Amino acid sequence: MRKRRAYLMFSGFALMAIAGTTVGVNTYQQHRLALYKTAKQQNVQTVVQNFPTTVVKTKAQKADDLKTKGIETPYDTQLTAQGKKPKEMTLAEKSDTYVKVTLSLSAEAAAQKSSTPNPDGTSATLNRINQAEQNVIDQQTPIKNRAEQITGKKVLKQSGYLVNTLSIMAKPTQVKQLSTIAGVKEVHIQSVYQPANSNDNDLAQVTDDWRSAHGGDGSGMLIADIDSGIDYTHPDLKLTTTGTKQAKLSKDSSKLFQKFSSYGVYQSNKVPFAHNYADNIDSQDELKDNGITHEHGQHVAGILAANGKVKGVAPEAQLLDMKVFSNHHNGASTDSIVDAIEDSVKLGADVLNLSLGSSLTNYSSLMPETAALNRAAKLGVVPVVAASNDGRASAEQSDLHTVAHNPEEDISISSMSLADGAISVASMEGTQTHTLTTNFSDSTGKTFSDKVPVRVSPGIPDDFWTKKHTIKDNSVPMVDDKLNYDETKKADWLSKGFVKDIDSHKIKIIQYNPDPNADTTVKDMQKAAKYNDVDMVILIDYKDRPLPSCDFMPADSEDAPAMLISYQSGRQLLAKLRNMTPNFENSMLAEVENVSLSSPSTTTADNQDTGKMSTFTSWGCTPDLNLKPDVTGVGGNIWSLSNKDYAQMSGTSMASPFVAGTVALLKQQANKQHVNLGQGSNKFIKNMKTLLQNTAQPVYSKDGQAYYSPRQQGAGLVQVDNAIKSHTVVTDAKDQDGAVDLKSFSGQTKTFTLNIKNVGNRAATYSVKGLGGVATEIRTTDTKAPNEVGIRTTYDPDGKAIDTDSLNSVGTYYYRNEQPYLDLVSEHNIANATLTTSQNQVSVPAGQTKTVTVTVTVPKNQVKQSWVEGYVQVKSTKDSEPSANIPYFGYYGDWDAGQIIDKPAQEKGSIKGWGYLGDVKYLRPLVTGSTNVKSNQYTEQYTSDNDHAAISFQKSSAYHSAIDLEYMLRWTKQIDVDVLDGDKKTVLTHLATYQQSKPGLINTE
Repeated sequence: MRKRRAYLMFSGFALMAIAGTTVGVNTYQQHRLALYKTAKQQNVQTVVQNFPTTVVKTKAQKADDLKTKGIETPYDTQLTAQGKKPKEMTLAEKSDTYVKVTLSLSAEAAAQKSSTPNPDGTSATLNRINQAEQNVIDQQTPIKNRAEQITGKKVLKQSGYLVNTLSIMAKPTQVKQLSTIAGVKEVHIQSVYQPANSNDNDLAQVTDDWRSAHGGDGSGMLIADIDSGIDYTHPDLKLTTTGTKQAKLSKDSSKLFQKFSSYGVYQSNKVPFAHNYADNIDSQDELKDNGITHEHGQHVAGILAANGKVKGVAPEAQLLDMKVFSNHHNGASTDSIVDAIEDSVKLGADVLNLSLGSSLTNYSSLMPETAALNRAAKLGVVPVVAASNDGRASAEQSDLHTVAHNPEEDISISSMSLADGAISVASMEGTQTHTLTTNFSDSTGKTFSDKVPVRVSPGIPDDFWTKKHTIKDNSVPMVDDKLNYDETKKADWLSKGFVKDIDSHKIKIIQYNPDPNADTTVKDMQKAAKYNDVDMVILIDYKDRPLPSCDFMPADSEDAPAMLISYQSGRQLLAKLRNMTPNFENSMLAEVENVSLSSPSTTTADNQDTGKMSTFTSWGCTPDLNLKPDVTGVGGNIWSLSNKDYAQMSGTSMASPFVAGTVALLKQQANKQHVNLGQGSNKFIKNMKTLLQNTAQPVYSKDGQAYYSPRQQGAGLVQVDNAIKSHTVVTDAKDQDGAVDLKSFSGQTKTFTLNIKNVGNRAATYSVKGLGGVATEIRTTDTKAPNEVGIRTTYDPDGKAIDTDSLNSVGTYYYRNEQPYLDLVSEHNIANATLTTSQNQVSVPAGQTKTVTVTVTVPKNQVKQSWVEGYVQVKSTKDSEPSANIPYFGYYGDWDAGQIIDKPAQEKGSIKGWGYLGDVKYLRPLVTGSTNVKSNQYTEQYTSDNDHAAISFQKSSAYHSAIDLEYMLRWTKQIDVDVLDGDKKTVLTHLATYQQSKPGLINTE
């Protein structure tokens, strides 16, 4: 295990220690706090604190602040869901707020007991399952009572089928006490999940010809759509006579389950069961997505099994509408997701699709949702989970740049998709784009802005598009003492850019302000627009980039209609409106009457990025060097269903049902052809995952002239026809997985062994070789991309420092010579690296397995601390047999050698600019010191001064408390924060424990 300690001395006698464990290294770091000995010293130090810690920021520096994620805790998402603003809360306030936690108990869940039958839809079996579940719940009583005593709250939810858990509201400070209750294995602060936001079927070989040849249409399969709800009345959600005859879940069986559970409804033979797990309401208006989650579940349902104008992957499959997102607040809770998983298994689902994600902040295999997925898999149900849409964790969602200082900072994959029993799905681009556009016309009906790409809020009344409107901008802004005619003024934190009465009943154009501290999100702007009686707010994106997705509220009595347009479209629209405004030169304000906007329509075009991995798809691997994601689906620019019509969405949310539908087709074919893949047992998920991995097609990057990294695409794009035809299984001999984890290695060579199994009825001969080259990740400086995240010092030609920018979000400056540009990331083959095999060809008799040893060799000049990865291809000499591919990856160097805790801001080499004791309110250093570096050649910069920082408990002192701000550069299994005696050994007070923490800021008051 890796251990580290950071010490901070209090009052000259006590030390604060941060002790974290991950994997095998010791680090020590100390901040000394001087004691206030005299009032004079206290005054001096107070004066020192008055040194400026902020400066007038340039445009680039403001962008720096905009990208800072701020201070995070594992329960911020819950606080946000409660309507609070965690970025405005102190740690003390957060720690005193109740959040939902789950207690995972040591005793077995009902599904783990051999006496509990597998679901078969009969009354007798349902009764036995429910009784076994109730027995587990009854045994929770002593733990339940003690938890209620500790928290002063009543238990909210008890589960006993797939998981043995109970949920309760608790303060974060009570977690440790809850974990000491006898019978409690682990306590988890619940996650809040968000949606991980057709010709494309051809990319995975799911064509009409294929369906005709194989009869592969999903008939007899039942897929759980665990999402935001389905509108079953859509004309494309239907079964034909074929699907109806083979339907798995009948109306009677659905009604029987409803009788046992006392909730849920039957909707149609296509959607035989639906329940709103978020709100426990089963009216049709509450079962479908009202727009708050952008009809996400409906779009996913279409990809899974639409059967009309849009053809889903498995059009004759039935769908379970397991709604876990509320129509009244954002996010899906752990409790709702676990309940939906358990009921899906009881109802006989073949496949679970979870197009939702939560950042990998505190992953554990004991997390209730993870445990539920793993146990569902052991019962033969296949969970398919979106990898998430965070791109590289250190970069923007749609960017290929990175600001990471070690590889762990770029891991962004969703925590739930890391479950061993789940298939984690990445995304590649689809074949077409479907762009929503509108036209702006003047009083005569003449169009002056044609086919403007837009994002619009749901729920806009139809008559809005037929009315004439007055449209105005927010005036011309001043930038660097010059008028900037390319933009209009940004929303501000106070008025948001609206003027009561003057803007009433008009359309207002405002430049979007992404400052997280300005309260100017799209939703904030909608509410402000409604308050000011504005007909619509049009937001212009704040920088030149492809039009991003947008999180709107539905237009209603509290939220005005909203539209987002790109920076370039906004620039052109402003120019035309200003040209149409009389005397604009005097007013600097554009205002045009009798303007009409056409109802947005869809324009279809070929996707120029077809064949590329989606830049938004989240990256693996896991922090302990296991490969995730597993495979790739098509998720970029996908055309599917909305409640009333059709819509385009992008995301691993779309890629996940693509794979889930494929799994349904493969299971249907296996059943039909009497192929034993372990259906109904714990072997099925392993066999299905390996089959998908082996027969996937790795996606090739023409830009880098190499295959995309397995850490981005897994084994590649699923290929259903190859999977049906394949008689070859290739696995890592050490764990029988369909991917090879080389872990960390330091020698020039790394050897691994493959099992090659022939599951056909005839002997086969295979060639074994590398597919493409041995690859690595290359970073090249992009001089067109200034580093706006993180500190850097700019030098003039004589080597004189002329500009030092702030690194962190609270204005702590310091001297550091860092590259002022971002690195562009791409995959390239390593020159002179080789992959060799012990046998170039191997013959395998029918039903038998042979082994082949593979050796990867990197050249002597290969840079240490770099990735080494690629694919091995096993190809039969028979042309009709698809090749089997297996990805491998490892870390060349010492995975544990990277710095764990960032150096203090005052020390040269600090990366993130934290590492000091700050004041609790503003998080700025208690004391600052000069760096002797001028910023912009005018303002001197200051950094933290831990040597003179001090707190006192005297009423007259400047600081009675402090917050320790440490930046963790690596994933940590556990971090303990303690106050130690002066001997640096004796623990005086335990302050906090952080488990499974991602790289980021740890703050302890």
